[in-house]
Amino acid sequence: MKPLPKLALQAVSIDDFVTLAGQAGHLVKDEDILLEHLKEEWLKYRLYIFLRKDYSHLPLPNQLPHLETEKDGITYTVFGIVHEQEPSQPYLHIVKNTAPALAGLWEQNVMKHFAHLQGIEIPDHYVKKQRDLRLVNSSFWDGFTDGIVLPLLPLFIPQIREKRRVEKEKKEKKETMLTALEAITLSEPFAIIPFAELPIHLHLELAERVRPTSYSPYQRRSAYMAEFLKAWDNRAPRKTITVGAGHVLEIIHFLEKGTKDQQIVDLAWGDAELLNSDPLEFHHFYRRYKTKERLLGSIAIGSGFLTPYALLAKWLFF
Repeated sequence: MKPLPKLALQAVSIDDFVTLAGQAGHLVKDEDILLEHLKEEWLKYRLYIFLRKDYSHLPLPNQLPHLETEKDGITYTVFGIVHEQEPSQPYLHIVKNTAPALAGLWEQNVMKHFAHLQGIEIPDHYVKKQRDLRLVNSSFWDGFTDGIVLPLLPLFIPQIREKRRVEKEKKEKKETMLTALEAITLSEPFAIIPFAELPIHLHLELAERVRPTSYSPYQRRSAYMAEFLKAWDNRAPRKTITVGAGHVLEIIHFLEKGTKDQQIVDLAWGDAELLNSDPLEFHHFYRRYKTKERLLGSIAIGSGFLTPYALLAKWLFF
């Protein structure tokens, strides 16, 4: 009996997956139950992909992996890049080799890891619903934790020194060796996304079945980037965007099939039109947005940091 994850990757839709599962001998009386079984098996399959072999000795490619699609006479190229950490030297070399092809649009906050590259960052983060609320909440609790830990800091000096020593060793090692995430992305680009509970195309179909469409925050960002890329007028028959590898398949989906949430479409096309008509004003708009984001985070961190002391003062004196 063929495993559910392999059937899901082979299927072009959920209906097709149900049909293939039935033909392979799986029980398919209830689609929802079958999909829940797929989620369980998909988690195991993802772990298997990431743990099954040593990627450290693979022959390195000359360029970053990418996917292409063509729509209305325009070729769209979507490069996938690892950016959650400082790049290792081997990976940075691959990025530099790809540099001429990367001079297009970029996902927000990615170029800072690769400062030598050219391109235009776009504000995909602010399309996420309740982005500011999550940012404030996360920053507040970061500050709150720091406020509690600060008086105890002298107790942790030995652990801090040991952590710094380990981090230094890791950094030195990265100079000559790809990180696991970099190696996996180069060897099996876009095959398995670490956090997705289902294969990307089936996950998106479930989101688009709901009325109104209910994309996750991550999917909303992918949709925004795809629509912005469509609307961006670079006066060339080829358009390029560089994004975290987890966005690539989703962006290809939205480029080919469109976005079912008109709010995202309107937002992306409006922002792209600003870039098309007045690049300098777009630059100022992006800076204002980034400044607001940093300011909100700083205020929340400061508030969180002071809260333990305010509570202590209230307990002691009131």
